[in-house]
Amino acid sequence: MYQTLLLDISGNLATITLNRPEKRNAINPALSFEMLEVFEALESDERCGALVLTGAGEAYSSGMDLREYFRATDKLNYDERLKVMRKSAMAQWKRLQFFGKPTIEAPVLRTELAARLVPLSNVIFSFRKSFFRKCIRRISPER
Repeated sequence: MYQTLLLDISGNLATITLNRPEKRNAINPALSFEMLEVFEALESDERCGALVLTGAGEAYSSGMDLREYFRATDKLNYDERLKVMRKSAMAQWKRLQFFGKPTIEAPVLRTELAARLVPLSNVIFSFRKSFFRKCIRRISPER
């Protein structure tokens, strides 16, 4: 059904597994589009009472797949590239932030992308191997 995601609905729990372990589940345009599609489908699916996000293999996600986002989209015109970026931002930020059901993250390793999703999830589980990294930029009022 999906190329870059695994979806399992068991009981009232839907589990989305980012499924690009060979790339440490790096987010590419196809994954962004599929995430947006599955969030939309699960929102109205009565079998889904809560959502769990996790990753296949040893990593939750290594962040954005720069090769596919920038090099592969270089061939697209400006409007097509903008559409790819907009859908990616929608999937990673807006759609998950306003997802109407409880959301749980259960990553193996937390990386920059996971740190971005932290405020969007209701519950976050971590394991002994997990590490947390959050990039915070402080802006001085003098600037």
